[in-house]
Amino acid sequence: MTACSELAELLTACSELAELLTVVRRKKEGTTRINTDTRIIDSPTLPLSPTPRWPKLVIAIYPGSFDPITLGHADIIERGCRLFDRVIVTVVRNPSKTPLFTVEQRIEQILRSTQHLKNVEVDSFEGLTVNYAKIRQAKVLLRGLRVLTDFEMELQMAHTNKTLLGEIETVFWQLPTSTAF
Repeated sequence: MTACSELAELLTACSELAELLTVVRRKKEGTTRINTDTRIIDSPTLPLSPTPRWPKLVIAIYPGSFDPITLGHADIIERGCRLFDRVIVTVVRNPSKTPLFTVEQRIEQILRSTQHLKNVEVDSFEGLTVNYAKIRQAKVLLRGLRVLTDFEMELQMAHTNKTLLGEIETVFWQLPTSTAF
């Protein structure tokens, strides 16, 4: 099996998991119905536990330098907002880099780009993402993938984050070619 086919399978599994989470969150008496880009799922009374195993409010963090915010970043933020109760876009302050824009300017750019989304928060931090996630009680990290080498690096980072904070999950999204670069 090639790395590309493994990546495709992983992305499909993530998509199916996201659909399942949406069904569970929107469960109604009788029938659950969700619209997705590819299909409509109808299910008569799902056998769900009355007390879910995850918190009612699922918070996702999308960390990055955002120097500047791109259409690819905006795509990931919008997808995250459709799946999670709150998305915190965090500008990572890295003292070893010389950014084009200040942290304040990047935050303002993100705020302007996401003003149409009601469940976005913008913040900044310096340090380990998992420490920030723990403070903010987030359970999910969002990451965008442009090319296969992004996946290799991000997978290593996801394993490290999982080792440091066992309750954190990383969701990878491939970007459409139109917004990837």
